[in-house]
Amino acid sequence: MENYFQTDQQTLDDLMIFGQPGKKSIFELFDNTYTRGGGNKLKEMFRYPMVEPEEIKTRLGLLKYLSEEAYEFPFRRDLFDTIDKYLDDHDKRSKLTRETLSMKEKVMGMVATDPKIKAIQAGVKAVWELIREIQEFVSQLPQGEKGLR
Repeated sequence: MENYFQTDQQTLDDLMIFGQPGKKSIFELFDNTYTRGGGNKLKEMFRYPMVEPEEIKTRLGLLKYLSEEAYEFPFRRDLFDTIDKYLDDHDKRSKLTRETLSMKEKVMGMVATDPKIKAIQAGVKAVWELIREIQEFVSQLPQGEKGLR
């Protein structure tokens, strides 16, 4: 992370960025995130602050716009958790294969669904639902100079 200010753990502790047991942190004051991914991104922003004035200005402009327009987070949190779990699964054993199933595997698939396949199906379904929700959200955004579309 070359375009970011390097902050050591001692500095983060001294400034109480992430706090200490029993004490409120600066991070907690700003953490209004709805998803684990959002919380992780916010932590990253605190841990690696920007140094380039134009990047800072752009981010401040986006945050100002979103706060002035008072947009509510329009997506279901559970979708993000399901998608996160789905995308983080790098175990080769959980990948769908093109192998021909044996008769036993076909019968087992009719009787009981493999939990890994259920997880994959849930992940794909969550991605699809999120895409639909994003389309709905974007269709409601104002158009024009100040709008995001």
